[in-house]
Amino acid sequence: DKGRILTPSLQHGTILSGVTRNSILALCSYYNKEIAAACGKEKLEIVETDVSVAELESATEAFACGTAAELVPIQSFENIEHSIKVQLAESMGDVTTAIQKTLKETMMGARPDPFGWIRHPFSTTEEFLAPPQPLNPEHQ
Repeated sequence: DKGRILTPSLQHGTILSGVTRNSILALCSYYNKEIAAACGKEKLEIVETDVSVAELESATEAFACGTAAELVPIQSFENIEHSIKVQLAESMGDVTTAIQKTLKETMMGARPDPFGWIRHPFSTTEEFLAPPQPLNPEHQ
């Protein structure tokens, strides 16, 4: 609703600085207008911060990510000790769907790889290990 993507900061070490997380944040920044348009916004603010229970209570969708899972929608948050239950959508929301689509299309070569991440499987060792050659960062 607020046009923000919140992710816990890495400052406290409560989440990992994983490849999938970093890829999602980079793609959300690079394709910001496109992902925002998918959910009726002009732009999405990407915020790395301590996420509070109040922010979870006002969230319209949430997801977890990882190498094997890619993006998985979170249906609810519950803490019995503090009598907190936050119910979210039962399936992927518009933002999560747009991010998942962008990630998959980049991985599968269906859209340009803006960061030079994708390597040809039959490249030489030198080509495979060469530093990434990103596209123009002024994309959007």
